Amino acid sequence: MDLDGNTIERAVQHISWDPIMAEGRLQAFHAERIFEQPRAVRDTLLASVALDSAKVFLDKMDISEDEFRNFTNIKSLPAAPVGTLAKPVSS
Repeated sequence: MDLDGNTIERAVQHISWDPIMAEGRLQAFHAERIFEQPRAVRDTLLASVALDSAKVFLDKMDISEDEFRNFTNIKSLPAAPVGTLAKPVSS
């Protein structure tokens, strides 16, 4: 639909992929997600920082000031393949 709610008709496109091509793209997709993780963390934290004063607002985060100050490392959690259900990971 467009912004006015009108249906948009598009031609069907068929993309022929063989299993080897699909596997290569999946590996590239996972590598891209891993590469983007530091930026995602930075962007998330910047939403809680006043850039003019560098004050950090923790009211919307489930973390205390002491926990935030002592934060030094991000644990890497195993990624589930796309389209699968992941079991919760205990820390």
